[in-house]
Order: sequence, then C-alpha cells, then structure tokens
Amino acid sequence: MAATARHRLVAQRGVPWRRRARRAAPRSCEAAAAARPSKQAPDVQARAEAALATGSAPGSPLTHEVVNFYALTGVDDPHALVERHRRFVEDNELDLRGRIYFSEQGVNAQLSGRGDHALRFARFAKEAHPGLREMDVKRWACGAHAFPRLSLRYKPNLVGVPGGCVALPLTDETKRCETLSPTEWREAVEGAAAAEQSDDADGEGQRTVVLDLRNAYEHDVGHFEGARRPDSDTFNEQHLAIPEDIDPEKDRVLMYCTGGIRCDVYSSKMREQGFKNLYSLEGGVANYFKEEGDAAWNGHLFVFDSRLAVPPVSPEETPDPEMTAEALEAALMAVDGKDQREVERYGPPPERGEGRKQRRAKRLARQRQRREAYLLSLGERGTAAAEEAARRLVVRSAEADEGIPSAEEDVDTVLEAKQLERIKRRAIEAAFRN
Repeated sequence: MAATARHRLVAQRGVPWRRRARRAAPRSCEAAAAARPSKQAPDVQARAEAALATGSAPGSPLTHEVVNFYALTGVDDPHALVERHRRFVEDNELDLRGRIYFSEQGVNAQLSGRGDHALRFARFAKEAHPGLREMDVKRWACGAHAFPRLSLRYKPNLVGVPGGCVALPLTDETKRCETLSPTEWREAVEGAAAAEQSDDADGEGQRTVVLDLRNAYEHDVGHFEGARRPDSDTFNEQHLAIPEDIDPEKDRVLMYCTGGIRCDVYSSKMREQGFKNLYSLEGGVANYFKEEGDAAWNGHLFVFDSRLAVPPVSPEETPDPEMTAEALEAALMAVDGKDQREVERYGPPPERGEGRKQRRAKRLARQRQRREAYLLSLGERGTAAAEEAARRLVVRSAEADEGIPSAEEDVDTVLEAKQLERIKRRAIEAAFRN
C-alpha cells in the first residue's frame, strides 16, 4: 500500500497522529536505538544529581502554559480537521502535550505547551472552523508540561458518558441550559444558601438546587456553598441519574463543573425529561475564579493534570506556595479517599494470578507514588509545594497511624523514612528525559 494511501486510511480510522508518524516513517534498528533514551544515561544521572544538590529542577521558572477550551458545534469532516491541526503542530514544531479531541459535535481540549505554543494552537483552532471562533480559552502559567504526552485525534464522544453523547442534541443551544455570568451565579448561590438556612421559599414553592456535576473526590477538594455532593467517583449512570426530589416544572436547578462541557451534556438529558429552569455557570469554575475569586466557594479546584489542584485565584495570578501546598494536600487526601473506596469495593491488593478486578485494585497501591513523582517533576516550585503537602499529611495522620510522630520537628525523619528523596530523584530524571 502506498504511503499516502496508508496515511489516509489510518486518519479515517482515528489512529493518534503520533502513532501514524511512526508507521509512516520506519527507522532502522540502529537509528531507533540511538534515538531512544538510555535508562543508564550518565548525563541524565549527573544532571539529576546536580538538580538535587542545588535544589533546582527543569521547569522551575513559569516557562509553560496550560490551556483548556471546548466548543459544541456541527463539524462536517472532523477527520480533516484533525489532520489540519496535526500539520499545524508539525509545521510549526510546537511542543505540546495533552488531550485534543475532535468529533462531529465539536472539540474538547486540555493541553500544555512550552512558551506560547499552546496559545498559538488555540488561536489556530479558533480560526480553523467558523463554529470555534467564539469559544472561551482558559490559560494558566506553570513550570513544566502538565501532561505526559500528546493525543490529537478523532473521538466520537467528547465526554465519556454511558451510551455516548452522539445521540444528544449538544450542538443545539436551545436544548441545553442557560448560562449565568460569574456575578449572577454568585448571587444565585448565595441566595439559595440564605433561603436554605431560613427555610424560606417564594409563594409558588420554588426551590433552588445546586448540583455539582463533577466526581465525589473533586467535590471533596472544593465546591460551592450548598452544592450537593455527588454519589459517584466516575461520570456514569449513577452520576447521570436525575434527583427524584427536584420538581421539573417549579424548581430552579443550578449546575456547575470545571470547564462547562459536562453541564451541556447533563442539561440536554434533563431537557429531554421535561426540566425547564436549568442554569449553568458560564465557563465553569475556572472562569468563575477569574472574576469572583473564592466568593461562595469552599476549598480548591481539582484539575486532571499534573497540578492535581489549583487555589481559588484568577489564572492570571501566581498563588503563593502556602496556597499551592494546601491545594496539593487537599487533592492528595481526596484521591487517597477515592482509592480507598475502590479498594473497599474490589477488595485488598491481590497476589499474582487473581482476577481482573483484583488486579485493578492492586494498581491502586502504586497510584499515590506515581502522583507524588509527577508532582515533583514540575520543578522547584512543584517540589517545594509537594514537600509541604507531604508534611501536612504526615502531621494530620499522626493520631491515626501508629508509630508516626506528631511533633513538627520529627516530620523530616518521617519523610526520610518514606523515601521521599528516592521519589524525587526518579521524578527529576524523568523530567530531564522529557
């Protein structure tokens, strides 16, 4: 099969473009071995030792940017749109990592880039299709890539929901909820909280219900005042179940999520079931912090990248290390709670040879170590914040864990016993290889 024909075939099948590049340009065994980084590379080890000695690491300055955007609009040929963006990345040699998905219903992207590379990609995406020109782009400065690799491909379902979202009328704005500005949202949430405390409702018996459409562990990290805690740790059938105590004719439903796309999916399902008074937070929580800060918000914001959580400040501001440490601590504790619920559901970590569900439970025991290594790979700022978060966790768990001292001066001994330096060394080596 000719190379061009093979490229066209794999593009239609939605294979990630990095995989296509490997198939299209095979290399000799010698060339592949030379390009592959060695696990014993002395220069990597030397630079890691130097970074540990000086307290610095790659990405210490805020040299990268995290960019999120999505748009729900009709796309006739999403495969061609994927190829167009792939060529833009290759031709401009953009250093990007993250998840960028296109479908017949639009685009959903979370990515990081060196310098202004991620922003350049977002600007190109806005000009590549008429339906993407008005989409909101959220930006955060960071010290390193927030994702391990780049996946730029076609994906039929922009949001992972049971049964898929292809059949939902996501591109029809009239079938989704109305949006409230951050100021209008704050006033509505504060009014709902005040009415809840006074048991006061209007003459028609209308209530205001605030729904958190994220996962339970995300809610534990931070949430709006009066919001209902989700019952599930995944966006599944249980999460999508419509609460039975909500009157579809009278009650006013306020829903929110991190970026806004889950609200569009959930509200379209509620519209199909006859709910009328549906409202969502314009731009999600990330956009709310930019205008209202932490007003009516408790805690921090969980994010699905190497940062794990961000403080409730505008993305344009640089939070102080104390706030960053508090956010990391809250995220680590919430995810550990999620892992514990998984272990309780599937059983303790099993021995070799047991079933699929037990093997999944066994992997949970390694997740926290990988998260800590990923945080530490962010560089000096990330390392300091992660160490501070670890100190807080040790002190907080002193009463629960036998043998762990509660005195502040003994925390360093505990961290050393937990081999934090070994985790830091591995993370810095990985960051240098990247």
